[in-house]
Amino acid sequence: MPNYQSLQHVLLIAMPQLNDPVFSQSVVYLWEYNEKGATGIIINKPMDIRLGELLQQLDISPADPGINEYPVLRGGPVASDQGFIIRRQQKVVADEPYPLTEVIVSSAKQDLIALANGEGLGDALVALGCAGWGAGQLDRELVNNDWLIAPFSETTLFGDQDGEGDGSVTKWHTAAARAGIDLNRLSTDVGHA
Repeated sequence: MPNYQSLQHVLLIAMPQLNDPVFSQSVVYLWEYNEKGATGIIINKPMDIRLGELLQQLDISPADPGINEYPVLRGGPVASDQGFIIRRQQKVVADEPYPLTEVIVSSAKQDLIALANGEGLGDALVALGCAGWGAGQLDRELVNNDWLIAPFSETTLFGDQDGEGDGSVTKWHTAAARAGIDLNRLSTDVGHA
């Protein structure tokens, strides 16, 4: 039986041989993993629309016009017309010397309004759609060597929203490198003991 807490709050990095039009060269923030399946958001595939267009469709006026140019990500093929916000907030915990970072995924309109008002813009991602796997599906994909599991990294999650330089492929390589993996040196063969 899988340890369902082991894959919550991690990054999935697509293996080079994953030949899927949606998930090829993707980095996914996985926030939910349980006996019913898994849910995440692709964090390195910017869309051709900006936050201003999304806010306009929802009749939300931004406090700062610069917010209009904030990127919107293609979060995945599930609920592709639903908006998701991934945001971080500092949480003070008793007996801890430093605040802890808490990552929250929301689709609430009030969170989008807060973002439009400039609250936590550098600490948030906006995406349309999410990625979903049915019961056991992600487990099978991991066994098939479709994904690498990388520890959570705030720098990877909330880094340059346009893909760190030349786009989503760079963020894919950077996410792997931060986990100590060189994607160019990986074998596509699957081994089982």
